[in-house]
Amino acid sequence: MNVQLKLRSFYFLVITVGLVAITIFLGRVVYSDLYRKILLTFDQKLLSASTVVAAFVSGEDHEEIVNLKQLRGIAMDRGQMYGRYAVAPDLEILNPAGRFGRDLTLSEEPYYTTDITFARGMVYAAGPEPAPSEEEPAAEQSEPNAESPDVQGNGIASESEDPQAEPDAAEEAEESSEEEETDPQYPIYYIDPRTGESGVFTSIGDACQAIAYLNDSLYCAGAQLLRIPLQNGKAGEPEFIRDLDFSTEEPTVLTGMTASADGAALLATDTNHFQILFLDPATGEVQKSLKLRSPGTEKAYPFGVFSLAYDEVTRSYFGVSTVSIVRIDMK
Repeated sequence: MNVQLKLRSFYFLVITVGLVAITIFLGRVVYSDLYRKILLTFDQKLLSASTVVAAFVSGEDHEEIVNLKQLRGIAMDRGQMYGRYAVAPDLEILNPAGRFGRDLTLSEEPYYTTDITFARGMVYAAGPEPAPSEEEPAAEQSEPNAESPDVQGNGIASESEDPQAEPDAAEEAEESSEEEETDPQYPIYYIDPRTGESGVFTSIGDACQAIAYLNDSLYCAGAQLLRIPLQNGKAGEPEFIRDLDFSTEEPTVLTGMTASADGAALLATDTNHFQILFLDPATGEVQKSLKLRSPGTEKAYPFGVFSLAYDEVTRSYFGVSTVSIVRIDMK
């Protein structure tokens, strides 16, 4: 009798411990799976709603949310990709086949850039906003007083000794007003991808949103399409091609450009209409357009593409979307 009681107690204890262990195990599995799904869902919603490129790709990397960067310009050179972020300094050297890259610190950080292109060993960046002008030092403003002779007396005596004071002041006021009325200049920056040396390459009278290199010239697209010839490493006089007003219901904004593989056209991203325009480099006329579609569907690619680059090594076109770097079939 005592033996049977002990066996029953032993079996009951073993079964109880086993049930508790199984319950804990199943609870942990369910909780972990639910936690993972919640984080993945949150990441996907954040990626689809944001206008940034995220450094995290799964729920396990959720803490990497602090590494969000806005990638807005890419350029290619013999398989090497370069990138510029809208809200981060430096030049990013990227690996198109992976998610990792490295930063190249620049000697002088450009004020603000969007699209970039590669030409003759240099990266050129579009500056859509005029660079802030440096304020004149206070010492220069006080120079007229410093140059005036030491005269003791009333104001009448001073005026009689310097009859040219009033005309000179009027001329200076006119000159200053003329300087204020001059049109703003928008910089095109250069970046040496080997050393990080950077600075203003040239300035133009139109805000440059997209930039491309073709036939020894830089092409800039903003409200106008301009051509800047490169002559012995220096910028020539900008040449006006056409106004980029295509009379569409929603304004056409070109945010990225690159030269076609055969050099016969400029490929520009029309972000508002989710398409790529093939432009004649000589006239700026649209030769044809290509709708951007999600892979395997007829649905327009979400949010469009903001920059373009062609890789001669892989013979591929790359673009920057709001969430990733994409490969584009131009056929």
